[in-house]
This record gives sequence, C-alpha cells and structure tokens, in this order.
Amino acid sequence: MIARFLFVGFLLIISSCKKSEEQKRPQTLNISGRVTNKYSNTSVDSAALVLKHSSFFSFWHDTTIYSGSDGKFNLKFSPGEDKAYTLTADKTGFQSMFVSVSIDREYQDFNLQLDTL
Repeated sequence: MIARFLFVGFLLIISSCKKSEEQKRPQTLNISGRVTNKYSNTSVDSAALVLKHSSFFSFWHDTTIYSGSDGKFNLKFSPGEDKAYTLTADKTGFQSMFVSVSIDREYQDFNLQLDTL
C-alpha cells in the first residue's frame, strides 16, 4: 500500500515537472532580421528564407518567405511540438546560409550576411 502511494506521488511530481518545462516555451515565435551582402553590406532583396523543422509525422516541413527590397524579413509562427528549427537564406549568386532558431526565445533577430559565389 505504501509502495503504491509512493509510486503515484512520484508520477505526479514527474508530470508536474514536464508541464512547467512546457509552460516556459513561448506560444508564438517571432523571427525577423535583414539579409545583406557580406562584402558591400548592401541589402539583398528577394532572398528566400526557409524555415525547416522536424516533425513526428514528417521529417521536414518548410515555410518560405522572401526578404523585401530593404533586405528585411519577418516571420511569426507557433512552434508546436517540434524541437529543432533551422532558418536558411538563399539567393542566386550567393552561398546559402543556415542559422539555428531557438524555441525558447519569443523574439529573435538575425543579421544574415551572404557571401558571394
């Protein structure tokens, strides 16, 4: 009887720890920044910014947006259950650039400097 009580107590403690961990994660992530030429520091317009994340049901999901004429971009999304996110900047004539996106920071700003080919 005591063993059963201790086991149930242990399960309650473990489940409450997991909930508090999940509550720390923001419900929405806001990613913004600017894409520039690494050497001239000029804006790179129409660069493709691809957000990739793993999922239990599918290996990769992609969300694509494009930088504006000023090189700026903004993306808002709900992270869900995924743990790993990567933002890729790609433009013809430049090397692609990859950065990791944190699921624990609600607002993230990136200065993506693309190297020419």
